[in-house]
Amino acid sequence: MDLIKILKTHFENNGIAVSEKSGDYSYSDFCKHCLYAREYFLEHNINKVLITAPQGFYAYTLIWGAYLAGTTFCPVNVGLPEDRKDYFIKQFEPDLIIDTEIPVSAKSERLTTPESFFKNADQILPHFEFEVPQIDSTAYIIFTSGSTGLPKGVMIPRKSLNNFIAFSTQEFTSLPNDVWGQYSNLGFDISILDIFTAIISGASLVPFSGTAEKLLPAKNIKDKKITIWHSVPSAIDLMLKTNHINKDIFGHVKTMIFGGERLFPSQVQLLFDANPELIIYNCYGPTETTIYATYQKLTKNDYMEYCTHTVSIGKPLPNYELVLQNKEENLGELVILGDYIASGYLGLKNNSANTAFKEIFIDEVKKWSYATGDYVEYVNNNLYYVCRKDSQIKIKGNRIDLSEIDYALREYGCITNITTCVDDKIIAFVVLKDYSEASLQDYLKKKLPSYYVPNKIINKTSLPFNSSGKIDIKQLTSELIHNQ
Repeated sequence: MDLIKILKTHFENNGIAVSEKSGDYSYSDFCKHCLYAREYFLEHNINKVLITAPQGFYAYTLIWGAYLAGTTFCPVNVGLPEDRKDYFIKQFEPDLIIDTEIPVSAKSERLTTPESFFKNADQILPHFEFEVPQIDSTAYIIFTSGSTGLPKGVMIPRKSLNNFIAFSTQEFTSLPNDVWGQYSNLGFDISILDIFTAIISGASLVPFSGTAEKLLPAKNIKDKKITIWHSVPSAIDLMLKTNHINKDIFGHVKTMIFGGERLFPSQVQLLFDANPELIIYNCYGPTETTIYATYQKLTKNDYMEYCTHTVSIGKPLPNYELVLQNKEENLGELVILGDYIASGYLGLKNNSANTAFKEIFIDEVKKWSYATGDYVEYVNNNLYYVCRKDSQIKIKGNRIDLSEIDYALREYGCITNITTCVDDKIIAFVVLKDYSEASLQDYLKKKLPSYYVPNKIINKTSLPFNSSGKIDIKQLTSELIHNQ
């Protein structure tokens, strides 16, 4: 894929590259800024840059500029606490930090704001006579959420990102007249899909960066006439809670891509009811496998073929293989094989955390693999996510699939919900308008085996979300333990 030729074509056509609150930025603006960033990184020998800026024009052009220069970029959620940012900086050791908020006392050659960095960008005369580095270096580092301890920096090689971009630009059929809703914050790796796929296709990126836009995304979807939407499934629940899943909002959306959480059949049905012409993708992949490793395409006519209590995570991307280890019938831990997964964790070369990455032999061929720690199962030849390996629970000898409980809660009418296990007791957190625990318990007893029925159901007005936009189960369980 000749990215330089693509950028030159966009520059000459001069459509809208980014449409945000402050205004629209043309592809001419975009090319000038990302080429300016490229030249700056090369001229100042910036091998590693940490970018903490809101989703939007500056952040996107910095990421593209780093990619074009061969500079390793580390995007960080702008809303993170300072101590967490400091931890990332110590681990990553960047040559340059570009942050929206820098204290006066912290002036340094290594620190700058996006505005200061780009103050001379308009003076550049763009030239496209260079080659994008193709070396097997690290394209970017994304830090995991840290839900099981301190975050680890996942190192994604350029070849892995290139392989994914080749897939995403072909599969998701984004076109120059498309408007792409960029919902996830920069510290969540699925944002990389948006930033590269949309720009390569010549579409317009619309960042959902403010709190109001995150909590009430439907207004922007309607006002900006979003045609391609990409987010975690929890965003659907936010719109369901405000009665915003309807034809008026989704009538012009053509493609919806989901990942990062389980997608439920009830969510998909609501979307198809609002717009039967939709194409929906359910994707799966740990950060370590370069954004996504599997995908399932759904239409109104066939989606039920890929549904049990959740929606199938589908088949592997090109150049990936899937293997189930510790297999019990059709259930096992998913191991992903291929040449395009992460090269390991930053600074943990000899650490036990890196044991998930291995070279293994399949039919006498050596392959690079990653053990996901996720249990999956095959049902009618379709692959489904079950739960985390460390969340697989047994109570009195009975194996319990918590996703089945969540599915039943959805069927009952919960706007959103999540089930966990605390001290060998099943706890369900739900958001339900007309709540009656007795009624809900009676319903679950009719739908589920007795040992599946939660010991406790907690109704809340809303569920908290972590920095990746997923339901924050860690916060919920901490609050529960604290209040006991």
